Amino acid sequence: MIRVSIIGASGYTGGELVKLLIRHPRVHISSLTSENNAHKKISDIHLYLKGRCDLVLKKLDIDKLIKDSDVIFSCLPHGALIGHAQKILKAKKKLIDLSADFRIKDSRLYKTWYKLVHKEPGLLAQAHYGLPELKREEIKKAFQTGKGKVVIKAKVEIEDTSLVITAPINIIISISI
Repeated sequence: MIRVSIIGASGYTGGELVKLLIRHPRVHISSLTSENNAHKKISDIHLYLKGRCDLVLKKLDIDKLIKDSDVIFSCLPHGALIGHAQKILKAKKKLIDLSADFRIKDSRLYKTWYKLVHKEPGLLAQAHYGLPELKREEIKKAFQTGKGKVVIKAKVEIEDTSLVITAPINIIISISI
């Protein structure tokens, strides 16, 4: 089983990701985090998960999350993951960021678009944003990819077996194990 954790699971993107991942036969959701909704069930926030996923949201404990996960998805607002990304990557965990923190390679452009100074500009070179059909080789080496709330198509290479989740909505997650 692939042990997956979602940081920021109580928002729209997190809820949609949970909805997809609970249907995958080889994914086990290890942890769901939310700073504002800790101690509530995810199904109390996203009612469509009632009876399908009733995990309790926890405050983020990055060390525990790293220990309990193979893959970590971040559904945090822009700018919020940056402080944790380096630690996740040093632990050799796969990181898929669904915000815009690593979409733009140029930290000056990031500041122009998001009105924030990127605190980890050195990580921008490691990140790859795009669809696997167009940037397969770059994404294999990357720690994250995604396209926010419009279309998400992420591929994580851990070993050799490929897993694909598809849904009738506009999000597709592909994880290779």
